[in-house]
This record gives sequence, C-alpha cells and structure tokens, in this order.
Amino acid sequence: MVNIIPDRSKKRLLIEYYTRVLTVWLYLFASVLFVLTILFLPSIALFNNSLSNFYKENDSLLKGDDADFDKIIETLKKTLKESELVLKEDKIKKISDYVKLFFNLADDSRVKLKLIKTIRSDEGEIEQLIISGLSEDRQRLTKFRDVILQQNEVVAADFPISSLAKSKDINFTLDIKFKTSEHVKK
Repeated sequence: MVNIIPDRSKKRLLIEYYTRVLTVWLYLFASVLFVLTILFLPSIALFNNSLSNFYKENDSLLKGDDADFDKIIETLKKTLKESELVLKEDKIKKISDYVKLFFNLADDSRVKLKLIKTIRSDEGEIEQLIISGLSEDRQRLTKFRDVILQQNEVVAADFPISSLAKSKDINFTLDIKFKTSEHVKK
C-alpha cells in the first residue's frame, strides 16, 4: 500500500497525536489529584482541629501558668517522701525479719500462712501485720498466737472470735500490732 500523506502532514499529525495523548494523561493526573484532595480534606481538618486543641490544652505551659507546676511539685515532694521511707534499709530489714519469724513460728505450730499484709506508720515503721492462714485445730491456733505475743516487739495479736467457731481446719486472720516510736513516747 502506498502512503499518500505528505511528510509535512505526517509530522503535524504525529505532533497532534502526542499532544492529545499528553492532554489525556494530564487530565487523568489532575483527576487523581482532585480525588486525593477530596479524600484528604477530612484528615487535614481533623489535624488542624487536634492541633488547635493541643494549643488550647497546653496554653497554660505556653503562658507560664504556675497551677500545673504546683501540682507537679507537690507530686514530686510526695514521691520523694515515699522513696525516703522505702530507702530506710533498717525498716525493710525488719519486715523481712518479722516475715521469717512468723513463718518459722507457723512451721513450729503447724499453722499454714497464706498472706501477710503490712501497714506502716507515717515514719515508715511497721505498725501492723495482718496474717491469714489455716490451722489444723483451735489449740494450734491459740498456741501460735501466744508465741507471737511473747515476742518483745508485739503489742497485741488478735483474731476474730469467729475463728474459733470451728474445731478443725480453721481459716483465720490474725491482726498483729507492733511497738512503734509512738508507743515508746506514751
């Protein structure tokens, strides 16, 4: 087949063809950008909203409001006081000594201890221990309490009378109070 289109027209047709192809691609690219813009509009609005909320919440820090700093300082002072109580090694050692002592006494009295809870005074001294356990019978339970009462540091060792209602396999809670600096002052 013979080509009857002159060379100059071929070049012009080729340029028009590539112009149309380029135009279609640019329209397609613009359409994609438009769709992406519409998709990201809620995200942009949400980001701007959260950014303005962040500035509103932290406005006191930016303005230098001391109310929040006072709360932080108060919390830090309280934490420092509590850490000082924890760092007193002699108090911590006493807890372990009491725990060992009561477990040894429980073994001697054939009483099984389940739980030990400590209550401290404001000075960090052990004020009270609450022991839960299981005793085989009443005699062993009262013997265990009497042995605890013989300890020098113990002021009182009480359990509810309901603990003595059963004669065997007695679940009990023993409330042990210790001498503290407040007891010495009295």
